[in-house]
Amino acid sequence: MDQATLEKLFREFDTRFFGGRLAGGTLVLLDPHMSNYGYCERDATVIRLSPLEPMDEDCTLIHEMTHAYVTRFGSGMAVTPEAAAAAEEFGRGYGEGHTPAFFSKLFEVMRHRGHHPVRHFGRYCGAHASVA
Repeated sequence: MDQATLEKLFREFDTRFFGGRLAGGTLVLLDPHMSNYGYCERDATVIRLSPLEPMDEDCTLIHEMTHAYVTRFGSGMAVTPEAAAAAEEFGRGYGEGHTPAFFSKLFEVMRHRGHHPVRHFGRYCGAHASVA
């Protein structure tokens, strides 16, 4: 994937899944110095993806966009019991930011894409965990 393709996907996903709310304040970059799949800056202004990404790039981008969305717009988001359970089981293993609100939004987007949160969990959360 190149930078132009990444930016196109970001705009498309932002419009389709995040109501176009991220484009005004979040930059997306390919970062050749990344040692992991992707990263969303703490203030949600920059999303970085590894150009050597072994995971499904679309899913990695959506994962990081979900972090940005929840950071910027997640206060007061409804949390599903399914997401609360996922955060309890997996949240601490992923590090900061994998909250019930994160999993609620991620599962919403996954379902919108026709992906089941349990069967396709590994596509969006990589080597962190796999759910049977």
